[in-house]
Amino acid sequence: MQVFKTFMKILKTKLTSAILYLVIFMVIAVIMADTAKDNNGYEDYKMSVSVIDRDNSAESKHLQNFIFSGNKKVELADDEDEAIDAVYYQRANYVYKQGLWRQDKRRGF
Repeated sequence: MQVFKTFMKILKTKLTSAILYLVIFMVIAVIMADTAKDNNGYEDYKMSVSVIDRDNSAESKHLQNFIFSGNKKVELADDEDEAIDAVYYQRANYVYKQGLWRQDKRRGF
């Protein structure tokens, strides 16, 4: 209780400064909220995605349909070099490999 009473005594002596800071904060908050309402420039971005499916199961087909529902589909052959080139040359933003893959030790692929 002693800390609370001391805080109130200090607040009473600095009341004008505290009110001034509170008013400035509220004005800035209202201005920021008003500009945020006007700036409704959200635009959905569709990535270029390739799915290489070696599993060919029903679940993998559903996963492909889900991935392609919000993204652009890029057809690639089942080749590691082509997948690497597609990402490097920005034909595809992402290549998802599904199913069993042997790992190439030199590339970590």
